[in-house]
Amino acid sequence: MALPIALQLYTVRENLAKDFEGTIRKVADIGYKNVEFAGFYDRKPADIRKLLDDLGLKAVSAHVGVSDDPKNIAQNVEAAKTIGYDVVVSGLPDGKMRESAEGYRKAVKVLGKAAAALAKEGLTYAYHNHSFEYDTFGDTTGMNILFEESNPPLASELDVYWVKHGHADPIDWMKKLTGRVPLLHIKDMDNTAERKFCEVGTGILDMKAIVKAAPGVGARYLIVEQDAGWIDGDPLKSVKVSFDNLTKIVAQA
Repeated sequence: MALPIALQLYTVRENLAKDFEGTIRKVADIGYKNVEFAGFYDRKPADIRKLLDDLGLKAVSAHVGVSDDPKNIAQNVEAAKTIGYDVVVSGLPDGKMRESAEGYRKAVKVLGKAAAALAKEGLTYAYHNHSFEYDTFGDTTGMNILFEESNPPLASELDVYWVKHGHADPIDWMKKLTGRVPLLHIKDMDNTAERKFCEVGTGILDMKAIVKAAPGVGARYLIVEQDAGWIDGDPLKSVKVSFDNLTKIVAQA
C-alpha cells in the first residue's frame, strides 16, 4: 500500500515568515497534498483551513507545545478541529527533562495525561524524537522510558534521521513501535562525518526499506523534513527534490 507524502512546514519556515500564503501555494504547486504545521505564524485557524481548502491541501498534524494544562489542551483541540488534523505532536514538555531518567519519567506522566485528554476529543498525541533520547541512563535510555514505561503507551512520530543519528536502527524502532507510529518523519543524512541533513534519497538512509516497512507498522503518512542544508539556500528547491525522489521510492517499494 502506497502511503501519502506530506511536508513538515518547519522545512520552509524562513519562506513562511516572509510570505505565508505564497509559500503554502508553492508547496502545493510542487505536488504535496498534505502538510504538517510547526507554528501558525499569527494566522487564525479558520483562515488557515480556508487557505488549505482553496489549494486542495490537507493538514495531517501539527507540532505544538503540549502539556496537561486544561487551557493548553483546549487550545490544541480547537486548532486541530478547525484546521482539520487529528494528530498533535510535541517533544518533551520541558527541555531539562532530558537530563535524567527521572526527568523522562516526569515527561511520561505529563504527556500521558495530555494524550488521554486529547484522545477524549478524538485526537492522537504523538511524541517526536531527536537523538538525545538515545542517551543512556544506567541500563536504559530516554526512548525506552518514553515508550516502554508509558501507560497507556504513547504514540510516536518517529524521525528516522534522528534515530540513525542516535546510533540506532530506524527499521528496528519502527517495528518495535508497531501500531504506535501513525506518522514517520522521512529525513536523510549525508555521507560525511558531520552527518548533515540532505534531500530525501540522496543520503545514506535506506529509504526504500523504510518506506517498504512503513505500512506494516501502521504508519499513515510519510512526512518530508529537512532542517537545514538546502540547495542554494532555498528550502523550496530541496523539498521539490525530496518530493520527486520519495514519490519514485514509494512507487518502487
